[in-house]
Amino acid sequence: MGRIDGIRFWCVRNPTRHSELGDIMFETDLRELPLIVLGTGGAKWHLEEATFYNTRDEALRDATGRMARFDEEVPDPLVGG
Repeated sequence: MGRIDGIRFWCVRNPTRHSELGDIMFETDLRELPLIVLGTGGAKWHLEEATFYNTRDEALRDATGRMARFDEEVPDPLVGG
């Protein structure tokens, strides 16, 4: 069986109102991923709807799409309406 601890991949997760691209899209590996899961509160990880990609381009497409959809769905509290 081959080693997988050096394999890096891209993770994209759901944005929040204050998210920037770097908050929802990042490169990681199997050693770092458990720390990321724990950082979200562990039990709340499923709410992140994380998706993993082999390439940055795939991750970037997903992340920018999530940011755009989030901007459309959530009204900005600083803008009257």
